[in-house]
Amino acid sequence: MQCDHQSDWTKQFLPDGSGVVPGPIAVELYNTTEACSFNMTVRYEGACPRIGPSQPIKQPLSAGSILIIIFLVTAVVYLVGGAIMNKSGGATGLELIPNLEFWKSLPQLIAEGAVFFWSCLLCQGSGTEHSGYESI
Repeated sequence: MQCDHQSDWTKQFLPDGSGVVPGPIAVELYNTTEACSFNMTVRYEGACPRIGPSQPIKQPLSAGSILIIIFLVTAVVYLVGGAIMNKSGGATGLELIPNLEFWKSLPQLIAEGAVFFWSCLLCQGSGTEHSGYESI
C-alpha cells in the first residue's frame, strides 16, 4: 500500500444493488526476476499517516485501581472525621489522630507478629509457649 491522497476509494453500489465495492483503485504490477512472482503497488488514501491531535486511548480502571481509590477515600474520611470528633472533645496536637494509642503500638504489634510467624515457620514451637498461658 502506498500513500496517495488523490486515490479515492469511496464505496459504490454494485449495478444489481446487491452490495458495495470500493471505487477506482490504482494498481501497478511489476514482473520480478523470479518466475510466477509479481509485485503489486496499490495507491490508497488510507495508507497515508494521519496528522492531527492524537487522542489518548481510554481504558477502564482495573480492579486494583478501584480498590486503591476506595482505600484512600476511606483513610481520608477516617482521619478527617476522627480529627473532627476528637477536636470537638477538646483534643489538641497529636491527640487529634483517631485511636492514637493503637497507631503508636502498631509497630510493636507487627514486630511481635513477625517473630511469632517466624517461630512457627521454623517449627520452634506451636506458639503456646510464647503466649504467656500455661498448658492445662
